[in-house]
Amino acid sequence: MRLKRLSSKTPLATTLILGTIAAAGISGCDYYEYSDNHHWSFVFDDLPDRMGFDNKRVLVGTDFSVSPGARSTIRDQAFRDECVVLGASGVLEYEDGIFEVTQAGSGAVEFPALLEACPQFEGQLSEVPADSWTMIGVSADEAAAGWINEMDPTFGLSMVSPGPAGSFPDDVALPLSPTRVVADGTFGLRPVLTQPSADPRQEVRFSSSAAALSLPAHYEYLQDTDPDADSLSQYLLGTIPTGTRIDEATLDVNGHAFDLPAVEAVSVDQITSLELVPIYLDDDTEEREWTSPVAIAALARDDKGRRIFGFPVEWSVTRGNLRVAPSGEIQDFMLLEDSCREAPDEPEARQATMEAAIGDLVASVDMSWIALPRDGESLEIDPEDPACQSTGCDCSTTDDPKGSVAAVLGLGLLGLVRRRRRQHASK
Repeated sequence: MRLKRLSSKTPLATTLILGTIAAAGISGCDYYEYSDNHHWSFVFDDLPDRMGFDNKRVLVGTDFSVSPGARSTIRDQAFRDECVVLGASGVLEYEDGIFEVTQAGSGAVEFPALLEACPQFEGQLSEVPADSWTMIGVSADEAAAGWINEMDPTFGLSMVSPGPAGSFPDDVALPLSPTRVVADGTFGLRPVLTQPSADPRQEVRFSSSAAALSLPAHYEYLQDTDPDADSLSQYLLGTIPTGTRIDEATLDVNGHAFDLPAVEAVSVDQITSLELVPIYLDDDTEEREWTSPVAIAALARDDKGRRIFGFPVEWSVTRGNLRVAPSGEIQDFMLLEDSCREAPDEPEARQATMEAAIGDLVASVDMSWIALPRDGESLEIDPEDPACQSTGCDCSTTDDPKGSVAAVLGLGLLGLVRRRRRQHASK
């Protein structure tokens, strides 16, 4: 399983999901990006992927460095300096360990064939072929700035799966103009660059050290101080009152000022639909295709299908047994864990249903997965854990796992959201 390495600029969603993975003890994970043919792993220094989806577009004028790794038994720095000699092609230039995107067009970071570079290590070193990380330089006049919900990059992580639903909604991690939030509700927004002429979901990456988010002075309270720098953060977190419209926000990158869409405060009454989206992890093994759910997101929309952020929502487990924990101040994203009951002795099909409510507007979603025996020490179950929510239904079977999934799916509605209006008690 491939995970992206964390940095100080990593979106909160990514940090939370990776933390959940670590807590669950899922093995075989690392925190690197990969070359085109997956022969080389590497880490970018200050070239974050803010939207997920493994984007390879980079703004012209961006500088970055690469810390490569290889699947070998030799890991010391002397080996890296001697054998791992990087190169650049196309629109990339490379000098003194720094890559620069010089113009629009195609380019690549070039990785060597290790045994050709260092034949003296034959027998000690795994054979790692030459490979490339191809990219596209995008000029400033082809790029546009937008806001995305702080939690939406989760859907673009390479290890994430929609589970039985088969796909995620089309409007996640999609910049919206204008961006609307519920008045007095806590929201988190992150500025990104995209290339609208190519694909609005294709991020144009840039170095955080070469960027600054500028807001009118009376809205700077929405920006925390960056703990890694003596400057304001490059994201928004907080609330704005009714009738507020934040105009004149800009994202300054590489000497270019990109205008950001307005952020508008709207009434919660404008929300007319609610969709719940479970998030699993890929686990394409003999026993199962995805793990137990690790998170769930609530997506609110108006009568025209446009998303609204920062809304208050109440969560509950109405069937099954799950640990449910908040992801911070933002209420539309919760972390889930199948840790409130013992792991089975053999693969076991499990199900759960979660419900969320915004006032009288209610949505629920059914979830299904295969629970596997736990390697090593057994999981300690805390019967007093307030985060463990359950109903009387254990919702598990011990039939053949693949057959169990088929049976569960045969019930219908699994992975599908049921929407309804809660009836008032007087009716």
